[in-house]
Amino acid sequence: MGITVVLESQGGPKALQRELRPAMAGSMTDIGDDWHEGKLPLHFGTKAGTKYGYQKRTKGTMIKKAKGYTDQYGVRHAGHQRLLFHSGESERMMTAGATIRATSKGVSVKMLAPKHFYAYRKDYSQPDKSAEATRLSDDEVAGYQVMLADGVADHLNRIRTRQTVRITA
Repeated sequence: MGITVVLESQGGPKALQRELRPAMAGSMTDIGDDWHEGKLPLHFGTKAGTKYGYQKRTKGTMIKKAKGYTDQYGVRHAGHQRLLFHSGESERMMTAGATIRATSKGVSVKMLAPKHFYAYRKDYSQPDKSAEATRLSDDEVAGYQVMLADGVADHLNRIRTRQTVRITA
């Protein structure tokens, strides 16, 4: 995902250069937080497959999901049609906590995920669930572009309004 932000400043270029990287990093941290708290849970919903363009599941897989399952304790669970969801363990693991690291060039969100999210067989046409869980829709990308531009502009405006007062004795 590439985001381009054009800034116009009336202040000195040295001050703008010095403050641009911290402003970008701060905005990227906000984007990572927003994605993990607000957008990631949407990937586990019933309409996520069409919104994010997930790989089609086979008819047999969807029938199995609709029938439900019995867990290791003998408790019967109802069926569903949620693509990235089976027992709820993956959703709990991924939304529980994350390490968010941001620089002026990007943000990484590290979280726990079940093994079946990254250990899959492409020769059986199995979906790449980790890629599906981290996919962004076009409207989310546009929202994050606005969020980044606004965050950087707010930070730089706060810098420009600072005044230095000298007291001489």
